Amino acid sequence: MFTKSCLAPVAAMAVLAGSASTVAAQDHAASMVAGTWAGTFASTEWTFEFKHEGGSWSGRYMSARSGKWFPMQSLAVSGNTVRFGIEAKPPVAFRLEVDKANKAMTGDVAIFGKNLPFTATRKS
Repeated sequence: MFTKSCLAPVAAMAVLAGSASTVAAQDHAASMVAGTWAGTFASTEWTFEFKHEGGSWSGRYMSARSGKWFPMQSLAVSGNTVRFGIEAKPPVAFRLEVDKANKAMTGDVAIFGKNLPFTATRKS
């Protein structure tokens, strides 16, 4: 007959296995998204940098016109999908997906109530 104490290690192993798969999924997303990407929007070259450290994401962006780095706003990464905003008036929001070859992010930029197509390519 099994007692609760006998089943506790089995339950703990199941939780650890679930945690391991979650970590593996986060690592996969990090390897797909992390790095430097560049694309053209509003007739300007933009550079985006995504970092995954300590289980959280951070990002920054720079336009060729400004030449200065700024932090991304509301950055969210889920699998191969990336969402973030940049400080601008009117507000500008990106919704992108990394392709399976891990060489491009494609999606759209929301501005003035419209979604415009956008593509960025991996720089590093």
